[in-house]
Formats: sequence, C-alpha cells, structure tokens
Amino acid sequence: MPTNQRVCIICQQNPEGLTAYLVDGNTVCQDCISENYWLCHDCGEFHSMTIPVCPVIAHRHHRILSYSTKVTDVYATWRDHCGTQDSGQPLFGIELEMLPVKGGRERVARTILESMDGLAIIKNDSSTATRDADTNGFELVTIPATLERAREIFDDCFFRPKLPQELGLRAWDAPKYGASCGMHIHVSREPLGLLQLGRILVFIHEPNNLEFIKTLAGRGNTRWSEFTTERKWRDALKYRDRYTAVNTTNQQTVEFRLFRATLNRVHFMANLEFVAALVEFCKPGVTGLSEGRKYTTFLSWLTTQRKTYPNLVYFLASKGYTKVMQKRKTA
Repeated sequence: MPTNQRVCIICQQNPEGLTAYLVDGNTVCQDCISENYWLCHDCGEFHSMTIPVCPVIAHRHHRILSYSTKVTDVYATWRDHCGTQDSGQPLFGIELEMLPVKGGRERVARTILESMDGLAIIKNDSSTATRDADTNGFELVTIPATLERAREIFDDCFFRPKLPQELGLRAWDAPKYGASCGMHIHVSREPLGLLQLGRILVFIHEPNNLEFIKTLAGRGNTRWSEFTTERKWRDALKYRDRYTAVNTTNQQTVEFRLFRATLNRVHFMANLEFVAALVEFCKPGVTGLSEGRKYTTFLSWLTTQRKTYPNLVYFLASKGYTKVMQKRKTA
C-alpha cells in the first residue's frame, strides 16, 4: 500500500515526487518496487520476486482441485519461474498420476504441494480411482518449464526429499490397486514447426520402432494412448482423437501420452529427456525424412547428445541399446 514514509529500505534513497509503498512493514520506492516485487491482484499486496505465488493463493490451492483446473490460471506469475528460455526453445509441463496407497489422500496432496512451493497443482483424475476413496489417485501438474528447470523442480521438490517413499506413493503398479496411472508431457506448441510435428508423429507410429517405443513407454497400446496405427507427417494438419500417443488437439501444447507413470527417478527423467530429444531430432535439417523415422538413426544422433540427455542415455543402455552404452551418469 502507498505510504508517506520516504526512505526506501532497498536503495536507501528519498526520491522526490515518487510514490513509496509499505511492504511487510518496510518502505520501498516506486523504482525498487517494480524491480523487486510483484502485485497480487487477489490479495492486493506486493510480494518478493523470489516468491512464485501469493501465500494466500498458495494456501487456497494446497488441496486437490477439479480436473478442469489449469496450472497457468492458478499461478499467473509462472513465467518468472520457468527457467531461462532461449528463442525458439520449447517448455515442458508434466502431468504425473499416482496413488496414495497408505491413505490420507488430502494430507499427502498438501505435503507434495508444500514441497512444490507454487510450482505445481494437484487435480482429481477419474482414471486413478481405486477401490477405496481415501486411496484414490490424483494428478500432479507442474508449471511449463525448460528442460533444465523441469528436472530441477522434480529433483529439488520431489525426488531428493524422497516423497514417493515417505508418503507411500505408487504409480507403476497402479493396476494392482484397480487403477491406471500415466505420465503425460506437454510441449509448448508455438516453437514447433508443422513439418517438425509431422516427423514426431511418423517416428512414434513407425511400425519398425514399435519395440523401441514400448521400451520407453513402459507399456503397449492402451485405451488412453494408441501408437500402433502408422501415421504420415501430413497428419499434423488434422485434429484427431486425443487418446493417442501424441495428442495434437490442444491449441497451446502437444501432449505426449504414451508413458506409464513411474516414480523411479532415472526412468522419469528418461521419459522427459526423450520428449525433449525427439523434439530436437525432428527439426528439419537434422536428418532426411526417410532416415529420420528410424529409431537407429535417433540412437546414433543421441550418442552425440549424451551430456544433454544423460538419463535417457543411461536408461536405454540399461535396456540393451548398446549404441548409447556408457558409465552410469545422471543429471
């Protein structure tokens, strides 16, 4: 709120003719307020740029939200926390379905959200329903972020705190509990060219790549993610059923739906890195059209990108794809 006090706590100046604001009991001048704080239109207060979301809003959303909720609507300042984005670089939003099999569904969700600290929401998802309402699953949805930032978010807020173990979360073996859990990765659509998207569709649906794709996906065809029908690059022009391996029906993103949900860190990161790597591999000029549809060509290209996609390299090597074999080294 505006104040008549004139000495700014940041610059220690008393500029004439400028409005000063009272923030957490301290006076901040107009110049410093714009550089160091953002105004929350919900609570009407200024918050430090280091805080990604208003504490009032965070408390409001530290619960399981409806399926239709969008993370970018909840956290309006998400772009300040998505990582340094180079021109033409895509952003990745992750949806991870899981089950709190030890019960305490709302408590578990709050614990995850407190750790994520304004970088994700949790939503209801009917596909994760179990036989017991208290162990019904939910979907963790992160803000769009660069590859580096997305890895950082999950390492710092999910895997290093060992939340899957501490909270009794399950995902891979969800069918054991009468549910189904997937991992979906959204890629910002704007940086993707039409030919690039078409080449992605061709690669995922190439019959000769089937076993390779199944290894990465952790499963075969499902009702939620079909990838055995051969596709042509022109299919990128068409809107199809969303329940395919690569859903192109969204206006803002392209959604990779093929993955079985995993709480294993290396496998999780390998899934994320595969999507990022495939987006790069399918750029025009990287390979020819006929060679670019082959998984063997992708593997050869990947050997030159080991430092960028280390978890993917290790995961594929562990599955017998020896062209990317190397010592265990993860990001």
